[in-house]
Amino acid sequence: MKKGLILTLIMLLGFCAKAQADSFHDFSEAVKQGLGNSNFSDKKLSTIDSTEGTVIVVFLADDSFTINSVKAGIRSDVAKIMRALKASGHSYEILMISVSFPMLDDYGNATPQRVVMASYAKETIDRINFQNFLSKDVYAAADASWIDPDF
Repeated sequence: MKKGLILTLIMLLGFCAKAQADSFHDFSEAVKQGLGNSNFSDKKLSTIDSTEGTVIVVFLADDSFTINSVKAGIRSDVAKIMRALKASGHSYEILMISVSFPMLDDYGNATPQRVVMASYAKETIDRINFQNFLSKDVYAAADASWIDPDF
């Protein structure tokens, strides 16, 4: 009896681990598809990882004609990431997003710099009705956020 119970528990743990891996894979694919390709380089998504309840997404923002358009694009991308994570069913406690954008130094050289960071608890994302959610509210909804003042 005990041997059968132990074997059943091992099988359940394996099934749960596979389901968790599958949901993260679905989330990763949805983010890659949602963000698309960068108009700066061939790689827009730098990092997507999930460890110990924290999902981390790092990406390069797209350029546009105006800085306001760039900022709107970032807000839209952040909302896509949040929506994809909620829809995936992946188990997590917090989502952390970091966004880079080429910034000019005093000598006219452009290098990617972190311009936005935001974090969202699972409870926060669960509260969002994405059918009515406006991407302009991604920072107001964040549990913590930072925007480079030079951006």
